Amino acid sequence: MGVPLLANVLRTTTAFLQFERVQTKIYVDITTDPCVKAVNPNVSNWLQAKKELLNRRNWIAIGWLMLKFPVGILSLISATLLYVAPPVLIAVPFLYPFINLSFMGARVDTLAKAVMLSATGVVLMMVSYWLADRLARWIGGYRLQMIKHVNR
Repeated sequence: MGVPLLANVLRTTTAFLQFERVQTKIYVDITTDPCVKAVNPNVSNWLQAKKELLNRRNWIAIGWLMLKFPVGILSLISATLLYVAPPVLIAVPFLYPFINLSFMGARVDTLAKAVMLSATGVVLMMVSYWLADRLARWIGGYRLQMIKHVNR
C-alpha cells in the first residue's frame, strides 16, 4: 500500500514545480523553463510506480522543494526585520511617554533618544527597500536554480 502512495506523491512534484514557476514569474519577474514530465498511461500501476521511484529527477525536485522551508524561515525573519522594524522605530517619539521602551539595553526616556531612534528607523527604511529587493531576487534565483537542476 505504501509504494503506490509514495509513487503518487512523487507524481505531484511536477505540479509543485509548475507552481514555483508561476510564483517566480509573478513575484520576481523571472521566467523559467517549463517542467515537462512524460506520462505513459498504457503502463501498469506497479511499473509506473517503479518508474517514479527510480526517477532521479523526482528525488532532486523533492530535495529542492524541502530546502524551501529553511529559505522560507529566513525570508520570514528578514521580512519582519525589514518591513516591521522601521515603522516601529519611526513611531518611538509618539510611544515612549506611554510605554517603557528600551533599545539594545538603553532605556528610551527622553525625546532626544526617541528622535535618534526615529531617525534610525528612517535610515533603516531606506536601506530595507534595497535589501528587500535583493532578498526577493535571491529567492527568485533560488527558484531558477531549482528548476534548472530538475530539468537537467
